[in-house]
Amino acid sequence: MYHVAQKHADANFSWNELEQKTTTKINLDKACIKGKLDSLQQHVQKLELAYKEIIEGERLKNTKFDEIVQWFPRIAADKEDLRQKGKHLDEIYAQAKQVQYILGELLKIKLGDKAIDPRVLKERDKAEKKIRNKYANDSSKIRDVSRFRLVFSSI
Repeated sequence: MYHVAQKHADANFSWNELEQKTTTKINLDKACIKGKLDSLQQHVQKLELAYKEIIEGERLKNTKFDEIVQWFPRIAADKEDLRQKGKHLDEIYAQAKQVQYILGELLKIKLGDKAIDPRVLKERDKAEKKIRNKYANDSSKIRDVSRFRLVFSSI
């Protein structure tokens, strides 16, 4: 379902279309998912709002925030062209751990301690397998080492 969502989440995104694509792609009975993805919309909107609040907070703390952001080049690239700066998996995991902590703390401020579990990095053996099988032993191509688990009391 994640890959279907990733492929179809654009300006024309609709929960109904995602339901249809998901049931078709993984051969589910349409009745078992009907309307359930729609209920996720409020959670997605809450995350979008939290992101906007974080950005606005950074702008208030530093009046040059937008100028600083412009220093970082934005390069339109195929996901196949996206690479880690580190070449070795140990370095990539060390960087992911730092990013995990910083983003986790910011998200906890906005969503609360119980809403987010930032301690989850991709399991090392799974990363090694993916690098071997999907990226021809090129560690710089792995993009999903850092991740968060969002916890909701209901869907």
